[in-house]
Amino acid sequence: MMMGKKFFYGIMALVLNVCCLYAGTIDSATNEWLFYQEPGLGPWRLSDVQQQSLDKNGIILVSGPDTQLVIRGLNFQADSYPVIEIVMKADKETQGQIYFAAPGNKLSEAASCRFKVKSSVDFEVYRINCKSNLLWTGTIGELRFDPANVAGVNVQIKSIKLVIQQTIWNFNSTNMLSGWFSNDMNELKFVNDAIAFISGKDSQLVLRNKIQVDSYPVIEIVMKADKETQGQIYFAAPGNKLSEAASCRFKVKSSVDFEVYRINCKSNLLWTGTIGELRFDPANVAGVNVQIKSIRLLAEQRAAAITIPFPPWEIKIDSAKGCCLELRHQGNL
Repeated sequence: MMMGKKFFYGIMALVLNVCCLYAGTIDSATNEWLFYQEPGLGPWRLSDVQQQSLDKNGIILVSGPDTQLVIRGLNFQADSYPVIEIVMKADKETQGQIYFAAPGNKLSEAASCRFKVKSSVDFEVYRINCKSNLLWTGTIGELRFDPANVAGVNVQIKSIKLVIQQTIWNFNSTNMLSGWFSNDMNELKFVNDAIAFISGKDSQLVLRNKIQVDSYPVIEIVMKADKETQGQIYFAAPGNKLSEAASCRFKVKSSVDFEVYRINCKSNLLWTGTIGELRFDPANVAGVNVQIKSIRLLAEQRAAAITIPFPPWEIKIDSAKGCCLELRHQGNL
């Protein structure tokens, strides 16, 4: 009986340790590691520094010849996070470098991105476009950040963040077309925080940008039209041409108020992997007065959980919330 209690308490201690590991210093809502909160570096490992300390603004260090921060055991899709944002400051101008590798692969110069670090007394926000390196694709299992390429630089790092791909585009006088291109739209203007136009024979909005769509089954469009018509979404993988086969049609109502249309793109089996081009045709005839407020990709809601075998037990952990979901015994109690 005593051994049973000890074993049970041991299991619960393991659960708590795993929960702490996953809660750590990463904000799961923003995919950000906050180095100004305890326990500081969390799952990151720091090496080759002359000095190291922590204050309310982040981790403080004096760089060595090859200072590096490394995190392993990651599992995220590179296409979903095209940018890494680092908030830091340095007392000398230097060069930072981000290395990345797929699970099981080694880090290399080829799979890295360099960026210039300013000399500054204030924190600077550096946004590294990792997609500029063609190897930033698939699953990332390890990241390494070198904050300086020489020794003796006083550096303070506040946070590192994975910046998610853009999934919402608002059309208004401030954001304009938000990176989309318009074709065959008559009397185009911005009114009521929306783009307004009269459709031509082949009106279309086109976005050329790589998007990982497996986690985004639905496109939401907020729009209105003064005649009943048909909308259509086309999509194509990078290097492919748009086609009728890779498209989804939907009915557009005649309405004086804005309507919310949710198009289930996953109903088309070609909606998978990386999309390089999106095209939205808001009407299939000319002469329709149309206003479009926004286009948005809606994420699929999935449970974030991992199962850890610990014979004869299994522990199920919510990796986003850092809590135990289930403790299961595989044998007889």
